Amino acid sequence: MDSLLLRQHLELEEDHWWFVARRRILLSLLQRNLSPERQFEVLDAGCGGGAIMESLRCYGRVQGLEISKAALQHNREQGREVTLGSVEQIPFTGDSFDLVLALDVIAHVQDDLRALEELFRVLRPGGSLLVTVPALRMLWSAHDMANGHYRRYALGELRQRIETAGFEIVDATYFNTLLFPAILAIRVLGRLRSKSSTSDVAEVPQPLNTLLEKIFSLEARFVGRVRLPFGVSGLCFARKPERTDKRVGRRRK
Repeated sequence: MDSLLLRQHLELEEDHWWFVARRRILLSLLQRNLSPERQFEVLDAGCGGGAIMESLRCYGRVQGLEISKAALQHNREQGREVTLGSVEQIPFTGDSFDLVLALDVIAHVQDDLRALEELFRVLRPGGSLLVTVPALRMLWSAHDMANGHYRRYALGELRQRIETAGFEIVDATYFNTLLFPAILAIRVLGRLRSKSSTSDVAEVPQPLNTLLEKIFSLEARFVGRVRLPFGVSGLCFARKPERTDKRVGRRRK
């Protein structure tokens, strides 16, 4: 992702319909799966603009990991605790966190299994992982190229990689389903009209922004309760076993 597009994402993350609705959906999922009485050590791995970190503070101490120096500076200016580093080589000791999020992160790294194995390493036994990814190859477009995606995932592929890294799957589903037909049409038309690299994450008029946010946010009622059959994004909530087998994972064999 180039510096101009990164800056645009940082500026939009607080209020853009996609970020706002995704936060609402994911926080609703976490509320249904995590004990409200515990205090957690939380890592937002690949935290971007860090907007969701504020909402995670109710669970305990929240730290971020970010490879971009511009994003690191942005978060520190907001008073957030963020460390410079890559999800492929996380600069924390093993068994450091109770909850790790990697939100639309592993599609950005060439070796996604290595990243998942690193997330496994820094989680404590019994700890939880929440991963989201861009879904379905049919949606591949200039948006993916502009954002530096290596791939989009079928849900089965995401589950297989997470299990190979050693995790136990609690829930996996597609989401951003209600807007899927419109987004698919936009992506297909974009492929027909132009090969230029542009991101779909851009400022939109406020009335449209509010409408899209409300539509997408409706899925907070369903994600974690039913498995949606398709969507623009994929989600997996998983746990590190209380007792781990060192042979699990490609590099543990």
